[in-house]
Amino acid sequence: MVGAARDVTDQRNREAELLLLSSVVQSAGDACLICSAQGLIQYANPAFTAATGYDLDEVKGKSPSILKSGLHVPAFYEGLWQTILAGKVFRGEFINKKKNGEIFYEDKTISPVFGERGEITHYISVGRDISQQKRVNDELRISERRYRNLIANASDMIFTHDGEGRLLSLNGAGETSLSLSGREWWKANAYEILGEGYRSEVEPLVRGEGNGARSKRIAAVETKLPDGRTIVIEPTVRVTKDDGGEVHVEVIARDITERLRLQAQLQQSQKMETLGRLAGGVAHDFNNLLTVILGFGQLARDQVAQNPDAAQMIGEVVRAGERGAALARQLLAFTRQQVLHPRLVDIHGLLHEMMPMLRRLIGEQVQIELDLVAVEAVLLVDPGQFEQVIVNLAVNARDAMPHGGRITVSTSTQPAETGGLARLQVRVSDSGMGMDEQTLSRIFDPFFTTKATGHGTGLGLSIVKGIVEQSGGTIQAESVPGQGTCFVIQIPSAAGRPESLHQHHLVEAGAPSAAGGRILLAEDEPEVRRYFERILEDAGYEVVGATDGQEALALISQKPRFFDLLISDVVMPGVSGAELARRLLKLNPTLKVLFLTGYAEHSDLRWLQESGFEIEAKPITRSLLLERVAAKLNAKDKTAAVLVVDDDPAIRRLLRGAFEREGHTVMEAGEGGEALSLLEAQQVDAVVTDLSMPGMEGIETIREMRRRRPELVIVVLSGQSASLRAASLLGADAALSKPGDTLLAVATVQRLLRRNNAGSGR
Repeated sequence: MVGAARDVTDQRNREAELLLLSSVVQSAGDACLICSAQGLIQYANPAFTAATGYDLDEVKGKSPSILKSGLHVPAFYEGLWQTILAGKVFRGEFINKKKNGEIFYEDKTISPVFGERGEITHYISVGRDISQQKRVNDELRISERRYRNLIANASDMIFTHDGEGRLLSLNGAGETSLSLSGREWWKANAYEILGEGYRSEVEPLVRGEGNGARSKRIAAVETKLPDGRTIVIEPTVRVTKDDGGEVHVEVIARDITERLRLQAQLQQSQKMETLGRLAGGVAHDFNNLLTVILGFGQLARDQVAQNPDAAQMIGEVVRAGERGAALARQLLAFTRQQVLHPRLVDIHGLLHEMMPMLRRLIGEQVQIELDLVAVEAVLLVDPGQFEQVIVNLAVNARDAMPHGGRITVSTSTQPAETGGLARLQVRVSDSGMGMDEQTLSRIFDPFFTTKATGHGTGLGLSIVKGIVEQSGGTIQAESVPGQGTCFVIQIPSAAGRPESLHQHHLVEAGAPSAAGGRILLAEDEPEVRRYFERILEDAGYEVVGATDGQEALALISQKPRFFDLLISDVVMPGVSGAELARRLLKLNPTLKVLFLTGYAEHSDLRWLQESGFEIEAKPITRSLLLERVAAKLNAKDKTAAVLVVDDDPAIRRLLRGAFEREGHTVMEAGEGGEALSLLEAQQVDAVVTDLSMPGMEGIETIREMRRRRPELVIVVLSGQSASLRAASLLGADAALSKPGDTLLAVATVQRLLRRNNAGSGR
């Protein structure tokens, strides 16, 4: 028996090993591919199927390129083949595409398999799906980037420092706010920059003192920065320690300097408003008392003219009353509640006329000069009040130069902003001692003064500010210690021909006018009413007194055409002077009206001015009152040619009827161009025009009419609540709201015509 035997132990061991390896690959969690030397798939494990959606039958004999997503550049695959063909292992991150088109990420290793002769026989690819990890990492990077951007672009300062104050990080807002932009901030120390106030709050937290709190919000820290600025910050501090025990102080700080400044301004504004109301109320009663004191004092002085001692004593009483009246005017000036009499003024002419007086006032040690821009400078201001502004500023400048110096009064024009008006800038500058920031911030406060006790009331600059703002302008001060001070006034320029600075239309008081001289006097203060009645009756007028507006309304309602003149206080209980005028003019549009006031609420004062009423401030002297009354009663009404300009025919018909009932001749125009043609072809005394019209609008129409006919009476009707100042700056004489009372329009035109007639002496 012949037999042959072969030892298959090694073979069985290899088979067992291969079976074990196959089992491992088959059950592996990573996707495995076995490819031929030509790169074709021979085997894929279940993890590959789970990861890609392809089973072995679908991919066997195909290239792994079926997984390509197209998101790799060609150089990526070129590098892969260069590596594995050289017999090296390739490791990389693949962006592949599943069978369903979904993109997924793999962290893959591709290894060559060598035969007995060292040749490459196969390639094994092992890939792990890292899509979820990739998404987490990407979201983390995005979150970190957003966080960095948030910190970098935050408006608040965000920084960290160690326990010794050395800065560890600082955002852009911190660099800018702490004047460290462009500097090596990492060499800076937070304690040194922010000062002892910050250090004293933070160091106890670093040391863990007190109640053990590791965070704190600090109310306010004031610090002076390297560039010289002083800021106030509000920091929130948190102290932490890392794993190594190193202290980190995290700070979020907000610069509250501007907020504190605005709060101070608001408090100052509220204080001024309260003070203004108090001053206005006091001034009203004070002026009524002064009217009685001055009025009856002057009458008594006349009665005792033959007794020098008595006349002297009464004269002292009158002079004291006049000083009290001046003080009351100052109180009303800085609260912007005084009665102004604005008119078109050539400011350059006014400044030239003031120079001799200013030179005498400031003395020989100080030189004063003018530097005026070479253009026309017309403003709508009260010339007397504007003079007071310049005088106050010049006197202050003189006092700031005890050893002499120079004052310069200069003008320049500022271009109009969009939709606005050009402005005239008046600068009063000196070469004096100047002011620091703290003083500069308070110079317009009432009763604040840098002068010694008894050498100034502190009302001068507050009065200046009140006059300028009541005139529609602004005033600012610029000053540096040792380099002088400059006050800058800006007021809107006005259109039209300026009035003469010496124009006075006062008529001597005498006998009653031909109209009868019947006066209705509405005054709620009995003593003031008795004083006015006394001097008016002594002058020959027939006077009927009313204790308030309601009684005056009842008296005139009985006989609408009986009275020739209404003299009324503005502020009265019940029916105010303004409301009284509104109602009375419906009964008698031709009634002449004179208002007297010691203080007027802004709404009433504004409406009266817009409606063209004449207003005089209390206390008023006997001579001035009689002059005003005589001027009113002697001004004769005449029929006039009135041009009504409005694109609405119904409004034109309504106004035509109202003016024709008072005997006026009326022409109509539907737009500005037609109105200008009529103005050239016809005699026109007054124009009543809308502001908003097709074609040439009211604004251009007014300006062109004023240019062609400076003496023309122009009244604006507007549905946009145009004010007297705005209308006057455009060249109009008055502005009335639309829709409004046609009788008020007639009365306004007639008042303005009387004013022009009195001014021309007709």
